[in-house]
Amino acid sequence: MTLRFHKRIYSRKALLETIEAFRGVADATLSTDGDHYVLEVPVPDPAEADEIGGEMMNWALGRTIEQRGES
Repeated sequence: MTLRFHKRIYSRKALLETIEAFRGVADATLSTDGDHYVLEVPVPDPAEADEIGGEMMNWALGRTIEQRGES
């Protein structure tokens, strides 16, 4: 599964924290593609892809918001 995050909205740090938080559930890798960060997430059970992807996106957004409040 591929998750894309626009760089104007999400922070790289938040995405790295998301990868760490979900390690063992979904061992994602981070790359960039133009204006986006890209998480490649291997999901062993395709039936869980939507749930795992949604949780990872929520986590990344939450961490981005928290980090902006820390500035």
